[in-house]
Amino acid sequence: WGKSKNPRVLEVCPLTRAEILISADARGGILSTAFLQAIFEKRLDAAAHWPLTLRSLLDEFSAHQPLPDSVAVMVSGTIHILLRDPSEKVEDIDPAKQEQTRQSARRLAALFVLGGYQTIARKHDSINALTPQAFCGSPLLAWETTSGKGKFPVTGAVLHDLLGSALFTAVRPPSTAEPEPAFGFTHQNYAEFLA
Repeated sequence: WGKSKNPRVLEVCPLTRAEILISADARGGILSTAFLQAIFEKRLDAAAHWPLTLRSLLDEFSAHQPLPDSVAVMVSGTIHILLRDPSEKVEDIDPAKQEQTRQSARRLAALFVLGGYQTIARKHDSINALTPQAFCGSPLLAWETTSGKGKFPVTGAVLHDLLGSALFTAVRPPSTAEPEPAFGFTHQNYAEFLA
């Protein structure tokens, strides 16, 4: 650290209490000490130490909305937001498609967690990544998601849309050996929660 101008590894470290207060103050319109007290009362302090979840908590607190009752409720809400198409109006959201996407994400998360995978590729012959043929074309792992709202077939198109959501991020850029990027969950907690 500090010896190279081009570091190869960057680590996101938990925010300190002082950094959480600075972030709350920078938001404006909220009392940072009141925010800190509220997250401690709801036992959300562990979530507040990470920039993505801190932002979510600050958004809710600054909008005078109640904070989630637990980290699980917060993560579920965050996943719901990450799976939405940002260009789609709330009133135009198809509840069946939304449920299909969430159930597909749950199944994919289970494959990630239980199979020990870190990435998924859109291409069938990708190296060291879970591939669509492992669960879309394989008779062993071909599946449909089922919920109280019916059965939803999981197709390549569904997975393509899922990988394009904010729940996933490209973790390996395309190269000559791998012309397609590989994707991973934006945060491992999301995979573990969904699984």
